[in-house]
This record gives sequence, C-alpha cells and structure tokens, in this order.
Amino acid sequence: PDGYDLVSVVGGVKELAEKGVESEFLLHQLQVSCDLHHPKNIVLIQHEDCGAYGGSRAFNDSKAEVVFQKEQLGQAENLLKREFPDCDIQKYFAHLTGELNPV
Repeated sequence: PDGYDLVSVVGGVKELAEKGVESEFLLHQLQVSCDLHHPKNIVLIQHEDCGAYGGSRAFNDSKAEVVFQKEQLGQAENLLKREFPDCDIQKYFAHLTGELNPV
C-alpha cells in the first residue's frame, strides 16, 4: 500500500519528548492509525526555527539548535518504541532551505 496517515500537531515532537499535555492525544491518534492500518514506520520530523521552542533565537547558534532538536527526536523515539514496538521510528531534521537530514 502506498498510503499513509498524517498526524500533525504544532510542537508534536516537543509534546512527545517532554510528555506534554498533548502527548496523550498524539499517542491516541497514533494508536488508532496503528490499529487500523498497521504501519511499519512512524516518521518524526522536527524543523529549524520551531516556534514551540521559541524559534532559532532561543539557541546560541544553529549547531546548538540542531543538537537540541536531535535530543528531542531521540526522546520522542524512545517513547514511541515503547508504545509501538513493531514500528520502525524514522527521525529527520528539516532546514528552512528545504534540506531534510536523517537523524
């Protein structure tokens, strides 16, 4: 099958990584998708200058921002691996230039 379910929430990775107020909502949405469609992959994309974190200006430089966002992706991945052990978790960092880097 060539389809996918898109679950997108502002600051979604942040909510999962920090177990924020929306994390239960996100986990429920993912559970519904998994129950209905049995996906093999869950893709997490974090982007540069994310307003949920205060944008790029919240970091000393772009390298610090990328390091932090990779840590957030890793924390979200750990949670999702526990919740959905049969899914491969893929992580990416998107630059505003359109460049998408695997993490």
